[in-house]
Amino acid sequence: MARFLAVRWNGRALRFACADADRGGRLKLVDAGLRLPADPQSATAAADLLRQVVQETRCEKQRLLILIGRGAIESTTFDVPPATDDELPSLVQNLALQNLPGLTDESALDFIAYPARADGTRTVSAMAIMAEEQSQIRALRESSGCRNTAILAAPHALRAFTAVREATAWTPDMAGAWDGQTPVDTTLLVARGEEQADVLVSTNGLPLLSRTIRLPKGMPQSDAAQFLIGETQRTLISAGGHLAQRTRISRVVLIGAAEETQGLAQTFADHYQCAVEHVSVLDLAMDVAANSPETTPDTADYAPLLAAISEAARGVRPAIDFAAPRRPQPPRSRRGRWLALAAGSLLLIGGGGAYVRAQFEEIDEENQRLAERLQELNELIRDTEPRRALVTGMTAWEKNRFSWPDELLDLTTRIPARPGITVQQLSVAAAGPGTSVATFSGIGRPPELIAQMERSLRDERHDIRIPGIREQLVGKELQGSFQATLTIRNAGRPEPATKARVQP
Repeated sequence: MARFLAVRWNGRALRFACADADRGGRLKLVDAGLRLPADPQSATAAADLLRQVVQETRCEKQRLLILIGRGAIESTTFDVPPATDDELPSLVQNLALQNLPGLTDESALDFIAYPARADGTRTVSAMAIMAEEQSQIRALRESSGCRNTAILAAPHALRAFTAVREATAWTPDMAGAWDGQTPVDTTLLVARGEEQADVLVSTNGLPLLSRTIRLPKGMPQSDAAQFLIGETQRTLISAGGHLAQRTRISRVVLIGAAEETQGLAQTFADHYQCAVEHVSVLDLAMDVAANSPETTPDTADYAPLLAAISEAARGVRPAIDFAAPRRPQPPRSRRGRWLALAAGSLLLIGGGGAYVRAQFEEIDEENQRLAERLQELNELIRDTEPRRALVTGMTAWEKNRFSWPDELLDLTTRIPARPGITVQQLSVAAAGPGTSVATFSGIGRPPELIAQMERSLRDERHDIRIPGIREQLVGKELQGSFQATLTIRNAGRPEPATKARVQP
């Protein structure tokens, strides 16, 4: 569980509450009380008391919530033209400078942006700490020694006491109902303390109106109820023209002990004609019985403190936080970008050099391995060279080998038989690897048989050329003499005689 410390200075005393909280906002009280300064006139009375409380509760490294009354905050409400969420802070700051005379560029300014209307315009409520209060709040923050600090408007935290959790985010489809004129149902929360009362009018988690009302001492409860109703109604009427939306009080929540709210419920119910609920300050706490009566705050004066701790524990963003206001986006400096680029370049160069060196080392190792492998292969080539020469010779011999009996038989079956063709001369010579040339001459009776022989001998292995045929008449018979060149290629076995295209 995380520990939180909430404090509130009213000018005479410091009221505080310290609690451990879970993420659901349930509080386990550690300490609470009211501290009076030893010297009320001292300028550092509040700072000294806060430093003492921080040390006693051991909250130096915990979250500190400083609550201030609504009377120490000046505000203004105005409409802004359509703008994005990033453009809104600059726009609000410029308009707030015109509406808040005491506001400077160094003042802590925060604002509540209400839902946009159908045309994109919206109402904004800007708030700033009064100039005379800023120095004291700054001194409290610096003297605490806490690093994580929030400065909140006390009445705004009361929304944590609503029995039914209200929505904290608006969707675009709700903009049509938020037109500034149609009354919306609102909740009036009243924390009636001993000397003052915090009043908040909210709808859907957005504060519409807040006040811290001083109560005269010893005022009867019935008179206090009428006084609170009168002040609340007067505030609603005076601020009616500046509210973001017309309001209709449909629910009243009274916060405090039974004796503090006795008699108030009926008066508020009769006036607003609505349901009135009563909640105790300790409704936000758990294991209350384990605490001593001295550290059990059961008065409404502690309501904003415990409510602020509950919202912080649940991660709810405060409606107004002067320690972390919504500020305009600062102009983007290119210096950071250039520094990042320079750092990236240096990193890239350094990393690139290391990468290149690693690659060269890998290449050297691979070259060494390949050189050793090359030497092994060269030795293997030298050892197998005689066998490779033998294989090469045998292969060449096999390619050039002719079976001449088969070739002659093939030629005999292809050449027409006598007396048609008479071969007078035949010579065969090698013409290259696997190739031989046969030259022969003869006589054909009649000469047409020479052309038939030429067609019969020509195939994929045999190429025959007969330059010319000389015809002559011998007796009564015509015959032709020829000389042929036949190129024979060794491509396998010769074609069987049965397949020769020969006409005897």
